[in-house]
Amino acid sequence: MEAALQKFLQNSLGEYISGGLSVDASRFPLTLKNLRLNERKIQAEIDDDGGGVTPFQLSSGAIGSISVDPGWMCVEIRITDLVLNLSFSASRAVRWATRTHEKDEKVAGGETDAPPPPPPPPPPPAAMK
Repeated sequence: MEAALQKFLQNSLGEYISGGLSVDASRFPLTLKNLRLNERKIQAEIDDDGGGVTPFQLSSGAIGSISVDPGWMCVEIRITDLVLNLSFSASRAVRWATRTHEKDEKVAGGETDAPPPPPPPPPPPAAMK
């Protein structure tokens, strides 16, 4: 179980923690403390979800502690003292608002990002004589 937990934490959190994630899963509960977040990686994820630009930028962030406590049927993961410092960018807000407004106009004008409807079903086969 130790190796599975170590791999799970590394794969799911590793790139979001500045300096990587060093996990010693030899005793439980496993506790990681004072982790600094990788602002660039998290900001890239935020921008991807926001369509390329959002009015906020992550300037710094930290996790006070992550505690992992495996049981017989489940694994409890507790994150405490999550701190995200976001800065507001007026120029990014204007770009974000404009992009949202343009998308709303396209939808109102009949243009959508939805896929085209499926083709009609084929006609039934001809009756046998």
